[in-house]
Parts: sequence; structure tokens; C-alpha cells
Amino acid sequence: MIYAQVKCKVVTPIISRKDPQTGEFDLTGQSIKGVLHFWFRAVAPRIINIYRLNEDNKPKSPKENKELYELYKTYEKEKYAGLKLLENEIFGSQKKKAPFGVWVEYNKDDLRIYNSNKNKNRNNTDENKNRKNTDENNGSIKSNGAFTYALYGIERAEYLDVDSLFTLHFTFENKNIENVISSLLKLTSLVGGIGAKTTKGFGRFEIIQNEEEKSNKSVKERIEDVLNEAELSIKEFIESKEILNTQKKLKDILIYATQTELLDFPNLCKGSYLLKDTKIKAADLSSVISKIYEKQKYTESYSIGWYRQLKYVIRHNGELKKSKDSLIKLAEVLKGRSKEPVEIPVAFLGLPLQYSFGNVSVKINQDAGEKKEDIRITRKPSCLRILLFRDRDGKYFVNALLLKSHVSPRIEKGKGYKLSIAPTKSKKENNEKPEKKEAYLSADWEKLSEFITKFEK
Repeated sequence: MIYAQVKCKVVTPIISRKDPQTGEFDLTGQSIKGVLHFWFRAVAPRIINIYRLNEDNKPKSPKENKELYELYKTYEKEKYAGLKLLENEIFGSQKKKAPFGVWVEYNKDDLRIYNSNKNKNRNNTDENKNRKNTDENNGSIKSNGAFTYALYGIERAEYLDVDSLFTLHFTFENKNIENVISSLLKLTSLVGGIGAKTTKGFGRFEIIQNEEEKSNKSVKERIEDVLNEAELSIKEFIESKEILNTQKKLKDILIYATQTELLDFPNLCKGSYLLKDTKIKAADLSSVISKIYEKQKYTESYSIGWYRQLKYVIRHNGELKKSKDSLIKLAEVLKGRSKEPVEIPVAFLGLPLQYSFGNVSVKINQDAGEKKEDIRITRKPSCLRILLFRDRDGKYFVNALLLKSHVSPRIEKGKGYKLSIAPTKSKKENNEKPEKKEAYLSADWEKLSEFITKFEK
């Protein structure tokens, strides 16, 4: 058994809630495993065939090799047979203990409280009067429109503040699994985050031992270096891992393959992601959040945050003067002034979407089809992740990472992906709800990628 500890520093507030109602902070080893698992799935398709196992080594009957026969039987109906087998060997399953453990150590004095504008009055309760960290202005999250926009949906939350230190304690069965997890943690520190609102740039951290990597290398070069390290460590794990009682190693059952432009789920295959330098730089968190998310009314000479402007331009399909705002088209459909199909390209940046058009409020989700009971169908994280970094002087700079993936069930060719528009309320006297409508999301990834590449605020 190998023990290791990794010291980390918070770059942007980590919001990890035990209970969304109370906002109580709860950063556990399980949450760390969860984020490592997510980025493992993003890397694995670069290494193995995620859909299939090597049929050449499949026993024809249990008599030939019972354990191996049962293993193949277990995965024969899995859509991602190769991926599922490998992740079970690394992260464990209901039947198999993970070959590593992790727990988190942090100082509770570094916690602060965020209250949304509509939730501020709770600061005056007796429960909070004697707490040192009740005022969110004592922390790095400020009471302004940019933070409110970025943290939409969170009314109250404790968070681990910027520059706080925390330690991850690991136990590993062997050096190979240590190398895998170490590389995935480095990758998470570059392209991911911990807790809530990571796509908006929160939950960012840096590994203190790797501070020397703040070299002259670009973010893209650093990501490629870590991806190569992750690939190598996972391959070494596959080569060395023995499958108990099967007389085979993992390498005999998996198939090495390099997949590109995979759209099944967010991943880091070549051609499936795009890194964009936003050119944003700022001295402190409040300033950088404002430059990303500040809100100003649109005029001919407007000042608006990078992300907000990107959303606005995407609504026009990248052509402000030539293309009509898709939300204006949607309003016309909802009010019965138009029956033409409407595309809502801004859905690339996360679902559900909520809008109000006069007396009609609507929510836009993925089309659930026959899986209406599945809540995951109604939500979709943004395909665009905001990555905040700090240089050697502690100043912030910002990159954006676009991860290609499906957004909803594909419909007729040429129409993209189906969205569902459901009325949430009506202020009409007779309370008559507008008819449920359909909209579409353009599936032209090449067009979107090219547009975001060229986009400059």
C-alpha cells in the first residue's frame, strides 16, 4: 500500500454543498473521485475502443475458462463495454473495491458564505449573527450582477475561499494506479474543477507541487503534456493489471484504439475539443468575473462581459446584422405570430434555458422522447467551460474550452437536435397556457467551432 498527499491551493471559490437548501460545505473524497472519474472518461477514448472487448480471447464456453467467460458475459450488453471494464478496474464498482482511496483535509476557518440577492435577509437570523463569515463581502465573492449571473440557481452556499489550502490524502494499491490518478488530478486542475458551477469557472485549483509548471508554456501545451502523461500511465496500468483468476491481463481483453471526434459524451479526443484564449486578464477575482459575466444593456457601443457577448452573438448565428435574434423568432412563435420552425443555437451553452416574453414564461429542455422520467434528459451542462488561471504574479487570465458532444436525440437529417419548449406560467386572466412548442438546435459543430475560434470581444 502506498500513501501520498497532494497539497492544493484554491484559484476560484470551491462550492461543494452537502445540502443545497442550507448551503453547508461538504468536500469529500467521494466528490474528488467523481471529478477524476469524469475526466478519466474524457481521456479513455484516446486509448481504447470504448465500445468493444477483444473477442479473440473470449471463451466459447464456461468450461474453457469460467471466470473469463463470466467477465465477457457481464459486459456483452454494455454500450460502452471497453470503457466500463476499464473504469471498473480503476474506480471500482458495486462488486469490486477501487484500488485507491482519497480523503480531504481543509481548514473550516477558510470557509465563507455566499447569499444571493434574494436570499440576503437570511444573514440577519439569530443563527448567523455570531458567525465570522456570514457577510459574503468578507470573501472573494462580491454582491454584483456578474457573480449573481455566474452563480444563477444557487441561493446560499458556503465556499472554500481563494488562496485557501487543502490537502488530498491518497492510498494506492501500487505505483501504476498512483500514476493514473496523479495524471488525472493534474488534468482536472487544468481543464476541470471541484464542486458546483465549474463550467462557469468556479472550483478551480492548482497543485502546489506543480507550481513550477507555470512556465512559458501555453495552456494548450500544458494540457497536451498532461494528456500524454495520462495516456502513458493508463496504458501502463492496462499492461500490468491482472484480471483475477482469469489467467489474463487487462491488455488481453481491451482493444487499443485512437478515436477522434467522438460525440457520445464530452471528451478530449483529437478533434473533439477546442481551446480558446479569451485575452481576458485581471488582477483579482471580482475584476475577472466582471470581465466575463458583467451585464450591460445592448447598444451600438456597449460594454458587456465576454461570455454574455458570446451568447448574444450565437443567438444571431454569428451574424448580428444579417440574422434575426433567435429569441425574437421564438417569441413570435409563442405569441402565434409565426409558425416557422425556430433554431436556438445558444442551447449549446447549457440547458435548461428560461425566458420571459411578456405574459409568457417558458423553459427550454432537451426533447425527452420516451424517457420523460429521466431527469438527466432535462438538463445539459454547457459545452463551453470557462477556465481561470493565475500567473506567477497571482493575476488571472482566462481560457475557454469547448467540448463537443450530443445535446439531445437527433431527429430528421438537416434539422439538428430537437428541443422542447414548455410554458411555465401565464399571466392571462383565464390562465390559459400557450401550446407546447418545439424548437431545434443546429448540429453544425464545425460552424460553431470556427465561429468561437474567430470570436473576439
